[in-house]
Parts: sequence; structure tokens; C-alpha cells
Amino acid sequence: MIRGPVLERKELRRLPFQRRPIAEPGTRLVFQMSSGQLVAPAHPYTTGDVWWRGPRAVYVIYTSPQPAYFTCTLPCAGDTLFFDAAVRFSFAVSDPVSVVREQVSDPIADCRRYLMDPLRAVTRKFTAMQPEAAERAIRSMLAEAPTDLANGLRITDLRVELTINAEQGQLAKDLEIQTLRQQLAMRTETDRIVLTKLNQDAELARHQERAAFHERLLSGGGAALAGSIVAQDPTKATEAAKFMMSLYDQDQKLAVEALKVIMDGDQIRLGEMDSAVQAVVERFKGMISQGGGQSMSNRIAGELSSAPERNDGAAPPASGDGEEP
Repeated sequence: MIRGPVLERKELRRLPFQRRPIAEPGTRLVFQMSSGQLVAPAHPYTTGDVWWRGPRAVYVIYTSPQPAYFTCTLPCAGDTLFFDAAVRFSFAVSDPVSVVREQVSDPIADCRRYLMDPLRAVTRKFTAMQPEAAERAIRSMLAEAPTDLANGLRITDLRVELTINAEQGQLAKDLEIQTLRQQLAMRTETDRIVLTKLNQDAELARHQERAAFHERLLSGGGAALAGSIVAQDPTKATEAAKFMMSLYDQDQKLAVEALKVIMDGDQIRLGEMDSAVQAVVERFKGMISQGGGQSMSNRIAGELSSAPERNDGAAPPASGDGEEP
């Protein structure tokens, strides 16, 4: 049976003489002085103290520890689900004067009001699937040392047992599965984005490598192209050789055609060319001879043999004899 902290209040008078109050084991005396002051002497007042100090009343306070128990619901993380909690603790009076001043009459209700907020703060850190972890946290954070309340009570030996009923348990499992699915979907999408980025980077790198390779290959001319063909397939060496010959024939044909156009249009007079240009013309003459352009080569040879020699870089005369017409 739970006892209230204030067991009794007695009025005191000087006359007629009364037996002085005596504190029984497990109790303390609180005297109310004539001024209204409350005093809880460490040692009991003697008869003389009672006479000279003149207290008006005395309160008998029960100070021994008492066990207490209550049940409640405590929120889980997210405040969607709740634990069923069985809270056990002991309480006692640590400050008799405060107990009298605050007129404590229901110590268990006072302790419950005090404990609810810190208990909720702890359980909100855990999901409905973690009751054991929440219990350990409560013991570590709230039950390691006694807790003194402002009204003079002290809480010790706090123990909390958390459970979750079948309905709440099923909801907790459903929420857990839904959370895992969301996390899996987010992880899958993240991995897909990363993989896509890696593939794009790899494709860009390959494209840049191919572009650089073909740029080097084209800058190397026909020989580089033919070498690339043979490197990829040695059996195509004959095709590579034919490819090179076709390129040579095309270059030769283009050169001959260009020279024909220039010579037929009288855009070059062989007598006005220096030795370097004449050497180029001689090369074209050989190409024309190999390609069957005999008339063009004869014309080039005739003009070269009939052109006067240039001396010291002087310009040739306008006519054959150098005289004005």
C-alpha cells in the first residue's frame, strides 16, 4: 500500500503542556513556526526547544522509499506507432520542507508527469521494431542516477518494459517493408544514373580516341591509310598496294590536267621561269610521257629549248631581237 508523504499534521500549543513530538523510524518532522516558516531540524526538538521556539504545528513526513508502477504508451520514431510501456520505479522524500510547501498528496501522479517527457524523448529515437534498444537507452540515460523533483520527491530504480501489440507490430512490419522498398528503388535509380554516366563518359572517350586516330591517319596520307588496312588484315596487302597505285594514278592525272589547263591558257611562259620551276615542269613532262600525253611533252620541250637563257636575274626582251617594232 502506497503511503502519502504527509502522514499527519498536529497543532502545537505551549499550554497546557504537551508531550514533545517524536519522529518514528522512516519519518521526518517539519515544524511550522509562528511566522509561517517551515523547518525540518536535523535533530528532534527538545521540550525546551518546542517551548522557546513556539511552533504552531508539526507535519509528520514519511521518507522511506516506496515502489510504484504505472502503464502508458510511448511514441516510436515518426510518431506513427506506439510502444506499450510498463514503468516501474521507487520514490521517496528527499526534501521534507518542499513536500509540505508544495502540498504533495499524490506522489505517483507527480512522478509520472515528470517522467513522461524524457521517456518520450528517448523512445522517439527508435522504430517499433527496436523495443529492446529503446529499453537500454532508457536505462542508460534516465536510470543511472537518482532524479530529484522540485516538489521534494526523489525517483530511483527506474525500469521500463516496452512491448508492441499485434496490430502495431503488423503496421510496423508493413512500414519497414515500404521503407526498404523505397530505399531499394532510390539505390537502384542512383546506380542507374551512375552507370549511365560511366557509359556516356566511356563512349565519349572512345569517340575522342577514334577521332584522334583517324586524324593522325588522314594526316599521314595514302601510305598511312594503306598501312592501317594491312595492320587490321594482313591478307589485304594486295588490296592496299592497289589502293596506293590508284591514289598515285589519281594524283598524276590531276597534275597532268592542271598543267594542261595552265599551258593551254598561256598562263605560264617557260622562258620566264627559274630553274626550280623548270625542274617541276620537267617532272610533269615525264608524267605526261608516261601517261601517253606525247604532244604536251613535245610542246614543253620545244618551249624550253627555244627560251633564251636568263642572266643575273634580268628580264628577257619583249621580242626576239630586242628592238622596238
